[in-house]
This record gives sequence, C-alpha cells and structure tokens, in this order.
Amino acid sequence: MRWLRSVRVRLFVAVFAASSLLFATNLQREHYPAFALAQHGTLQCDEWAGLHPDLFRHVDGHWYANNQVGASLVAAPLLALCEPLLAKLEERGKQEAARAAAAGGEPARFDSDYPRRQAFMAEVRKRGLHLRFGAAAAITAVGVMAPAAALLALLFHGELLRRGVAAKRAAALAWLFPLATPLLFRSAFLNHNQLEALAAFAAFVLLRPGERAPLSGRRLFAGGLCAAGTLLFDYSGAVIAAWFGGALLIDGWRDREVRGGGARGACARSLPFALGAALPLALLFFTQWAQFGDPFRPAQRWMPDAHWSVAGYHGFDWPSAELLWRNLLDPSYGLFAFAPLLLLAFRPASADAPPAVAPAQQRFVWSLAAAFLLFSAANQFTRLQWNSGFRGLAPLAPFLALLAARPLAEWPERRVAWIAAPCAFHSLVLAMARATPPLAPHAFAESTVARSWAALFEEGFQLPWHTVLRQSLGGGPAWLAGALLALFALLAVAWWRGGWRSA
Repeated sequence: MRWLRSVRVRLFVAVFAASSLLFATNLQREHYPAFALAQHGTLQCDEWAGLHPDLFRHVDGHWYANNQVGASLVAAPLLALCEPLLAKLEERGKQEAARAAAAGGEPARFDSDYPRRQAFMAEVRKRGLHLRFGAAAAITAVGVMAPAAALLALLFHGELLRRGVAAKRAAALAWLFPLATPLLFRSAFLNHNQLEALAAFAAFVLLRPGERAPLSGRRLFAGGLCAAGTLLFDYSGAVIAAWFGGALLIDGWRDREVRGGGARGACARSLPFALGAALPLALLFFTQWAQFGDPFRPAQRWMPDAHWSVAGYHGFDWPSAELLWRNLLDPSYGLFAFAPLLLLAFRPASADAPPAVAPAQQRFVWSLAAAFLLFSAANQFTRLQWNSGFRGLAPLAPFLALLAARPLAEWPERRVAWIAAPCAFHSLVLAMARATPPLAPHAFAESTVARSWAALFEEGFQLPWHTVLRQSLGGGPAWLAGALLALFALLAVAWWRGGWRSA
C-alpha cells in the first residue's frame, strides 16, 4: 500500500470523497441528452418533455436541450453502463406509481419551499421516474463530477510545485483550493460549468501561455483539444479558445528559438494546436447538425423566445456595468461573494516569491479574465443565475486561485490559517445548504449567501442528498448529516497527517 503515501493520491481521494459526500440530487438539463444517448443513442429528449424548462420542441417535432451537449457526452457512457440497474429502478418506480394511481391517492408530497420543485417531484413520481432519476443523479455526481473536481485539484497542485512552492505548502493550498472556492458547490451535480473550468485549466497547464517555453507537438495538440473542448460545454468557451490560440501565435512570433520566430515560429506552434482544436469543433458541429439540421447554429438560436432571449441578439447585448457587478459581487451568484479568498489574486506578492507567475503570464490571466467578464456582462441569461447559485464564472476560478496562491505561499502558516479557515467554512456552508431563493431576490436577506447561513443556524449541518431524502420521506434523523461530516473530517485529517509522517 505504498502508493497511498503519495500526496497526489491522497489529494485525489480526499477531494473525490468530499465531492461525493456533498453531492446533490438536482437533475439538470445536461442529464436529459445523456439519458437519451444512453438509452437509444440519439439526442432526442421526447420521453422527458415538460420536465425541465430548458427542454424545447424543435421544428422536427422532437425535444432537445438548449445548451451544448459536452457534459451529456461525458456522462452518457457511465449511464449506459448502469442502464440495467436504472431500468430495474424505473420498473419498480412505475409499479409504485401504478399502485398509487389505482388506490386513488395523491403522489407523496415533497416538503419544500420551492413550488416548482414540488411540481417537478409530483410529476416525476406520477411517471414513476423518481427512483431512476435519483440513482442517475448520484451516479453522475460521484462518477463524473467528483473525479473531475479531484483532477482539477491535482492540476492545481502540479502547477504550484512546478512554480517553486514547497511540497507541504503546495499540498495544503491544493486542498484549500476546492474547499475555499466554489469547486465543491459546482461539483455536486452534473453541469457544464465545472467541466468547462477543468478543460480551460488543463489547456493552461499544457500550453503555458506567456512563458514562451518549448512545447512538443503532442502538447500543443492536447492543448488545442482542451481549449476548443470548452466550446463543447458552453459557447463562452469561444473566448477561452480564442485567447489561448492568440497567446500561442504571439509567443511563437516572439520566440526566436523556435524556427527563428516571426510567421514561421507562430505557425510551428499554432498548427498542432489547430489540429487538436479541430476535433472538438467537428464534434460540436456534428451534434448541432444531428439535432437541428444546421451545424453552425447552436441550440440557443433555435429555442423559443424567453424573457431574456429577446434582449439584443438572442440574449446578447452590450456589456452591462450592472451585470459585471452582479457576476462578481451579487450575494446570490457573485464570484467573490462565493469565494472571498480569490480577492487575494489582486494582492501583489514579492517578485521572487513562489508560485512564480511571469509578468507575461499574469497579463494573459488578467486579459482572459477581463474578456470573460465582458462576455458574461453582455450575456443577459446570466441574470437567471440566482436560481442555481454561482456558475457563469466557474472557468475563471482556477486561474484566479493560482494568482491568489502567491501571497498564501509566502505568508506564515498562522496567518494563512486565519484567512483560509473562515473562507473554507463559508464555501462549505454554501455547498451544504444550497439555499437558492425561490424568486429573484431584492434584498440581501433573500440571497443565497444569507439563506444558506440562516439554514446553518436554524437546521444545523446538512448534506444536500440527505436533505432531499428527508423532504421526500417526510422526516428522518436530522443529526445524520452532521455526524457524517464530522466522521469524514476526522478520517481526512488522520489520513492526511499519517501520510505525511510515513512520507
């Protein structure tokens, strides 16, 4: 069992276990195309029409989800593998629904303050899909999102070590990264935002923009695959792919050691990158053609008009200062409201202090952040984030965390602990309660942050899946969530400290 002594193995297992423990049973729009692929090999979601507001009927008469299907493509193989189990659960659920209908009884009431969730649970029970959906949510959260969160933490740890952070401090900061940022919040259920963040940071690790370091053709190819792969998850990936491609051209043009720089140097870097990027782009165009008969128009172009889709060009208008502020500070979904630790990214560190982030690379990160923020401030659909918490700026979190690690790496341990502990606990409270407001909030007391902290004081420690079980079954031991969290914390600390001693 010597392999368990590895810091990277222990980091992966710890983040994986924490994400799995905090998984939520939320069924997202990404689930339905994944179900369709796993059950009949298409992207048509006709069987689940009316169960999600982001499913719409196209002109061909079939129903589709109004987003890119990258997250669904990732989850579909696992769901296909588990299909025999899910089919048995659905059969049992339909038998329960038939018995309830024959007895003339109402579906079991879901005890929630959210009317739409009550209506959804009633309809799902009526169709006999409640057992299948619950199991599928657990499978995708534990089998897809938890490993993705752990892999992102590993990439972050590797970057800290490569940039000169001492081994023990790098391990501590890599463990702090998922705890004190919205990584645990977004990894609780299948969603495209967290997977887009993983692909974006993987491209950053592979391509090292701003360093002008020699890169192999394989590395450039893989970087292009990851950078353009963000577009498979969300159209905001266009900003990420364009920024990485532009940075490669600039680095190749300036680097005289690569074929003399200039146009030849730029081509030497950009050609393998472009070949890698062509694969996810081809897959994106194919899935759009398969659904809508047009490879170049995304789902948002075909969806029926909604409240914000009529603003500007299909929901895109000029960047708004109000939306920019809300994306950063709104207490229901703002980046710094959910992760105040990331404000340290703005604090300058000593020039020679690790992690060493070259000025050119800092400029790349800040320019990418500025472009992404402007894109999000122009996207009117970001106004809907209050109903699901932080999500839109998830791809920026690992980049800002890398800059925030500079002062944390050079400060004394005690100062880091005094800053990190409340930030990590704040993030944990949000991930536990997930108390998004039922209606668009107009006051701080109605916001996600305020409601989550209020839930902690009123109901104690929670686990999202346990809360749903209690609401579905009409009761249950409230103390179980706190006991499981305490047990996990004790085991994690003992294992982590024991691993350091054995190392």
